[in-house]
Amino acid sequence: MKSSDIAPSVIAPSGRPKMLTAMGRGLLRRCPNCGRGHLYKGSGLKRFIRIIDHCAVCHEQLGHIRADDIPAYFTVFIAGHFMLSGLLSVANRQYPEWAQLTVAIPLAVLLIYVLLPSIKGAVAARLWALGMATGVLESEKALAPD
Repeated sequence: MKSSDIAPSVIAPSGRPKMLTAMGRGLLRRCPNCGRGHLYKGSGLKRFIRIIDHCAVCHEQLGHIRADDIPAYFTVFIAGHFMLSGLLSVANRQYPEWAQLTVAIPLAVLLIYVLLPSIKGAVAARLWALGMATGVLESEKALAPD
């Protein structure tokens, strides 16, 4: 895929999509470059673990992107706010603890299951857009002695 196939308003001067465009595509679990290829391989729990090696549509290399722990931190932060507000609203109603936990635990698992792949996609897309896929800026690689 050529950069001319993408709308000019979403392309940075470097020929790659702009940061927010790439992150939006990652949030939708799509390739940060073209927005059409899938970001994860497999389904179910496998989509939490491994980003595809390369996009099937534009052939952009993506397998070397390491999002590490930050998607999990963001997911817990966001899900925690939903859970805390929900638990505080039912705390005044004097429901038994077993009833609260019966609802809260599956809800927490469901929130994490829904949020984590999208947040990981957005973080991976940001790293890709910054050229930090391996944890080192591409400009720093060029300056490093061999």
